[in-house]
Amino acid sequence: TFVLTRTMQKSDDPQVIFITDNLETALQKAQSVAEGKAVYIGGGADVAQQYLRACLVDELHINLVPTVFGQGIRLLDNLDTTHLKVLGVIEGDGVTHIKYQIVQ
Repeated sequence: TFVLTRTMQKSDDPQVIFITDNLETALQKAQSVAEGKAVYIGGGADVAQQYLRACLVDELHINLVPTVFGQGIRLLDNLDTTHLKVLGVIEGDGVTHIKYQIVQ
């Protein structure tokens, strides 16, 4: 697990590595460890927007739960959503799973 952060931290778990460089470095390190397998990026809207703006994402999976907590950051605000192609929608109890392909 690679954690993109602004401040260096230490972990007792040797499988958790903190990265303070930039999002490209974090992704490159994760990809090298993944050895060709899929790399998943987790985090809040700010991190997701940075990766989307940098065109470093192939797919976007959203698990939409209709709950509002404070103000937060809207995931797709100020992004060009014309590059999102819906690959699938699955409705569940209290959640909707949406899978998008990022088309460049």
